[in-house]
Amino acid sequence: IDLKNLKSVLKKWKKRYEDEMVQDIAAMFRANAEYAVYPEIELFKRFPDDEYPEELGDYDVIVINTSRKEIWLIESKVLQKVGSIYEDQMQQKSFFFQHKDDEKFQRRIDYVKENTGKVLKSFGITPTDYSVVSYMVTNKLFESRYKEISFPIITFSELEDMIESGSR
Repeated sequence: IDLKNLKSVLKKWKKRYEDEMVQDIAAMFRANAEYAVYPEIELFKRFPDDEYPEELGDYDVIVINTSRKEIWLIESKVLQKVGSIYEDQMQQKSFFFQHKDDEKFQRRIDYVKENTGKVLKSFGITPTDYSVVSYMVTNKLFESRYKEISFPIITFSELEDMIESGSR
């Protein structure tokens, strides 16, 4: 009843909050001087001479800690609230099987792990033995119930606690 644009408004709202969450995550890392922070970066656009694959898409936040020799890959997702078991199952199905958000992030993780030296050189860092730390960060508790994934899904506040305590 007179809600013709509701779906498009919800999509815009979701995009706005996803963008804000990415910037908030970047700001948390920037507050600690030992991190170099690169939000919303597409390697193939940022470093066109280095010939990165376009199909990787964008990394929500790449964080490089040279003192600990770590590259952090953060994928940020804003999830809608669910009000029933059915809605929860539909969210799981959409996330893991239709949109395959986990597989897209895993592809980006795998690429950096296999090309760590190249990525570090692009950022002007001498390649040595760096580890890759990857987290999917969401606005609410969320876990895969239907398939195994190889990276942790944590909440925004869990990431905040991790950064403040210096642990991972």
